[in-house]
Amino acid sequence: MQSNVTITKQYVFMIERNIILNVFDCVNNATNEREVYYIQKGGCEGTIGFKKGQAMYTPPSNSADTSRNLTQPSPYQPILLSTREVTDAELEKLAGLLQTDWRKLINKLGVDEDHCDKILRAHMQKSLKEKVKLCLQYWKSSTQNATVGVLARGLEAALLKPLITAALRE
Repeated sequence: MQSNVTITKQYVFMIERNIILNVFDCVNNATNEREVYYIQKGGCEGTIGFKKGQAMYTPPSNSADTSRNLTQPSPYQPILLSTREVTDAELEKLAGLLQTDWRKLINKLGVDEDHCDKILRAHMQKSLKEKVKLCLQYWKSSTQNATVGVLARGLEAALLKPLITAALRE
C-alpha cells in the first residue's frame, strides 16, 4: 500500500523547555501539492504558523510574551530527546572519544564510582578505552533507562557536548 504523502523535510522546534514541535513538510502523492503537518508534545497556548520552512509562535492575547520566530534547534536536539536504547557500538565509540573525561560522564549518569574503580582494577591489562567501555556497559546494564537521550544529556551535563554528535545518532 502506498502512503498518501511523502515527507520531504522534517523540522524540530523547541518552543519552550517542555514544548516540542515536529513539523513535516510533505508532498501529497495524489495531488502533488505541498502539505504541512505537525505533532506537538507539551501544552502550548497561542498559535503556531508556518511559512517557507520558518515557524512563528504567537502567544495568546492575554500573555506578556511577544511573537517570535522559532528557529531550528541545534543538531543535538533530536539526540537529546531520543528514547532509543543505546547500542554497544555507540558505547565503544564514545569510550574511544572520552579519553580522560570519562569520570565526569560516569558521575553525571549516576554510576557508582567504586564499582568503576573495581572494573579498572580487574582489567588493568586492558586499554583505557576498553575499561571505559566496560564502565559504560555497566551503566547500561544497571539502569532501566539506558537510552541515547539519557546518555546525551549526561554528556551535556558533563560539558562534553561535542561528543554527542560524534558518538551518538538519533
